[in-house]
Amino acid sequence: METASPASLKSVTNPSQGAARPNPAPAQIPVEVRRQRVADLTRQGLTVAEIALRLGCGKGTVSRDRKELNRKVAGLPTSTQIRLIRELLATEIPVADIARQVGVSPNQIQSRFPEYKPRPYTLEEKNLLLDEFEWLLGGGEYAERAASRLGMTLAAICQWYRRMARPMPRNISTLAREQLAV
Repeated sequence: METASPASLKSVTNPSQGAARPNPAPAQIPVEVRRQRVADLTRQGLTVAEIALRLGCGKGTVSRDRKELNRKVAGLPTSTQIRLIRELLATEIPVADIARQVGVSPNQIQSRFPEYKPRPYTLEEKNLLLDEFEWLLGGGEYAERAASRLGMTLAAICQWYRRMARPMPRNISTLAREQLAV
């Protein structure tokens, strides 16, 4: 029977990675410090595997840290989402449309990219969004949920109806009607 040498115990082969990686003791890097590093590297656009390699931990650890960060920080976009957001911001697409396409909230985009100043919706874009909102309502969607699916608040949609002097749909909730009257 072969015994493992101390040198071979310092690294562990992870079958999913196919190569040896350092196996740091859990006390080497405090959890909060590691999670902060994971958040910083994610914002830089690194993948889970790249972060794991840099920090000397497993991909599962990075994924768990991201999951915990998502619980604490109202959603940390993945590196793939961040790359896509950067590309789309350069195309002058409205933030709400980018958020809907990528699967994050518009507030997350604004907080991650504070230097980006969104352009306002054109009148045609507003009309198309209101048409889509009415289509969602016609399909049985609640007004609040329909607004959320469009990356907007119900209050913002109600303001658009008022400012554009467009008739409000009949099946909109009493709450929305009250918001429209304000």
